[in-house]
Amino acid sequence: MDLTVVASPAFIGLLVLEFAVAHAQRRDIQTTRDTATSLSLGVGSVFVNAAYVAATVGLYLWVHEHRLVDLGDGLWAFAAAMLAVDFAYYWFHRLHHEVRLLWASHVPHHSSQRYNLSTALRQTWTPFTGLPFYLPLALVFSPAQIATAYAVNLIYQFWIHTELID
Repeated sequence: MDLTVVASPAFIGLLVLEFAVAHAQRRDIQTTRDTATSLSLGVGSVFVNAAYVAATVGLYLWVHEHRLVDLGDGLWAFAAAMLAVDFAYYWFHRLHHEVRLLWASHVPHHSSQRYNLSTALRQTWTPFTGLPFYLPLALVFSPAQIATAYAVNLIYQFWIHTELID
């Protein structure tokens, strides 16, 4: 089960809360059109990513069968997976800003006129650009560990997309 899908009701609730707080503070951080675009991109990415996962899960399982080490499923293994996914995410995100072809995939996330929680939902519809960054992790971690750590990382990223928090 994808934790980001499970967290979606909380995302929506926090969008409403952010809107209410911004309105109470008389801060103009949202427009209906921009937020609708963000939500549309987010919903679309859920379907695209579901198809992508279905298409690549076998590849991750195959790579994991040829793993270099087996850390098991304990707390330390998950902590290591979190660090590894964060490292992969850093390079994924950095290179998506520096390499023009990758930027073309990432730019919709940065196309909002406002900076609010809805912009965090502007996820890519080209998830295959992450394959070179995340697939090598299957040499050490199970696909379930990678997926869970990735979802936790993505949920964390939601919080940093608002002007209301300094």
